[in-house]
Amino acid sequence: KLAEFLRLRRSMAGMLAMVVLVGMGEHMAERFLPLYLQKLAAGTTAVWAIGLLAFLDDFLSALYSLSFPPPRVRRPSPTRNPSTDSGSRMVTES
Repeated sequence: KLAEFLRLRRSMAGMLAMVVLVGMGEHMAERFLPLYLQKLAAGTTAVWAIGLLAFLDDFLSALYSLSFPPPRVRRPSPTRNPSTDSGSRMVTES
């Protein structure tokens, strides 16, 4: 069994399956939610509802992305020229 191979308890395997299925359902439904809102509401209300949905999606995605630290970019040394450096120098510690 997969749960035994991954050494998961029965409750954790159930939780993992539920999270995966809910995530797949959400991903499939997000394409059709604006169409559903358009059919459900009439005229200008539908436009506002779809705009609010898009705003909330973008806003929550932005908040989620802020929870991760920015990557550290390493600047190249000004004394080394990567195009002329063959990489043959070895650094030894004494």
